[in-house]
Amino acid sequence: MLTYFIGFALLGFFIKQVVKDDKVAFVVVLAIALLWGATHHAIWGIVTLGELLLGYVVAYLLNKK
Repeated sequence: MLTYFIGFALLGFFIKQVVKDDKVAFVVVLAIALLWGATHHAIWGIVTLGELLLGYVVAYLLNKK
């Protein structure tokens, strides 16, 4: 469980670094979460969305300075 948390948070962080447009980045994050939820239980898609957004927000706050 901790491995997925760290992995998806890092993935969200890297998405923010690579994709500069916030709307496109949100679509990418949402697509990953939907695919994960479709292949696993739906609750894990929601959890994945939160983890990806956590990494994205951390990257946003670090780059804001």
